[in-house]
Amino acid sequence: MNLDGVEAEASKPTSESAAAPVDDAAAELEAMLASVQKLDEEAAMMAKLQAAEEVGSGAAASGEAASTTGGEEKGGLGRGGVDDEVDYEEMNARTVLVTNVDFSATDDDLTEHFSSCGAIRRITIAKDKFTGRPRGFAYVQFDDKDNVYNAILLNESLLKGRLIKVVPKQTGRGRRRRRRRRRRRRRSSYYAPY
Repeated sequence: MNLDGVEAEASKPTSESAAAPVDDAAAELEAMLASVQKLDEEAAMMAKLQAAEEVGSGAAASGEAASTTGGEEKGGLGRGGVDDEVDYEEMNARTVLVTNVDFSATDDDLTEHFSSCGAIRRITIAKDKFTGRPRGFAYVQFDDKDNVYNAILLNESLLKGRLIKVVPKQTGRGRRRRRRRRRRRRRSSYYAPY
């Protein structure tokens, strides 16, 4: 038996075995190019949508669009976006807190109740994040600061058979200070001198 000849024949590349890896690599390359092309098309589509949104938000910022009652801030980006133009202090100055809201009250009910105060930009009914049930209070944001004073006049009015309380929205600074005071009181009573 001549094994040297068999080894020599096995070590020679055949045209079939050499063509198989080339075909696999070419097919893989074609698949990659197709996916890159799809990504480029999606990026172009996203750029068009963003340009259209910027045009739409520019019109809303100038006051040409109608006000919304349950959406995002006009002129700002949606959830997760960052917009440097949003002035939160000014936005809070145009917002009132409505407490003792009936659990069955909807955005439309609050819109109808506060429509006499002025143009409403957004209504947010607070809901429990686990159950989705209303928590009994809501925020009403107006287009103008002067509308807040009109809304405060509706304090202790009836909404769906309940007396609601309407106050201007406050930032969380006061709450943090009260919390710190409570902690200090607790610590001081716990570590009483001997």
